[in-house]
Amino acid sequence: MKNITIAINQILSDWDPLNVGENTSLDEYSKYVNHILRYINDKESLTIYLEKLLTYDLDTGYDPTSREQKNSVDLVVKKLNDLVSN
Repeated sequence: MKNITIAINQILSDWDPLNVGENTSLDEYSKYVNHILRYINDKESLTIYLEKLLTYDLDTGYDPTSREQKNSVDLVVKKLNDLVSN
C-alpha cells in the first residue's frame, strides 16, 4: 500500500496544478492521496473528485469547458488509474 501512495503523490507532484514547484509539491499534495485511493478504480468518480479539488479546494480557476484543462485532468486520471490496472 505504501508504494501506491508514494506513486500517487508523485503523480500529483508532477502535475502540480498550483505551480508550487518541485521542492514543495511533494508535501503540498500528499493530503489528497487517501481521497484519491477511494476513487482510483473508477475513472468517472476520480475525474469528478479531481475537478472538485481543482475548483473548490485548490481554487485554481479550473474550467471544465477548457479542452487544455480537461485534457490535463484526463491525463492525471489515466496515470492514476494505470497504477491499479497493471
